Amino acid sequence: MGFDILVFWDKLIDRWETRKGLLMSFVFLICLYFFGLKFFEVQISSTLYLLVLPVIILILIFITWVVTTNRLFFRNSSRKIYVGVIMIFDEEKDRVVINKIVRKVIAKINQSNEFNKNLKLKLLPSNFCAHESQINRYHENFYFMYDLMIRVFVESGNYESIEKIVINKFSVTFKRNSTSWKKRIFYDTIDLTKDMGLLIQSRDWDFVDSNSGLDKKSI
Repeated sequence: MGFDILVFWDKLIDRWETRKGLLMSFVFLICLYFFGLKFFEVQISSTLYLLVLPVIILILIFITWVVTTNRLFFRNSSRKIYVGVIMIFDEEKDRVVINKIVRKVIAKINQSNEFNKNLKLKLLPSNFCAHESQINRYHENFYFMYDLMIRVFVESGNYESIEKIVINKFSVTFKRNSTSWKKRIFYDTIDLTKDMGLLIQSRDWDFVDSNSGLDKKSI
């Protein structure tokens, strides 16, 4: 079987947010780099071509990966509330489909006149900081980025003879500004850990594969 560049590219796009996607990018671009040197008959005996340029390429790829997956960014507004959204999946097969829907929802919220002046949502990689200790450590180490992190835990399976993707629970955390775990939002001080429970505990969110059109609209 030969190498199909289009198939590889599709796999790379689907896995770009993962560490495996980063490794695939490293291997692909380094191979492409040395192939280009050979194709253009460039002398590769010098340290510049053998070591310096490949290292620079890898560093640039890594920076691009970190920024485009929203693992790291620099705030351009101190007034906006920056919210990170993380989808936690128990099945890898659901990741691509659900993330496409979530990206569209986030884009609409960010572009809406109602929210875009005060709120900015960013989608982080799937299953990123899945455990409580990881999300707390992320807040401690990168407190200068996200004010609020929303994790959406998704399960899939057969429910009453219907294959469903179910939003099982939400987890809301925010960076510690004081010992009271409160944050000033829209000129009002609120306790998010109490208020979010009122918003989501009574709702049953799900995504039904057999009726995906209406469910996409509902979500």
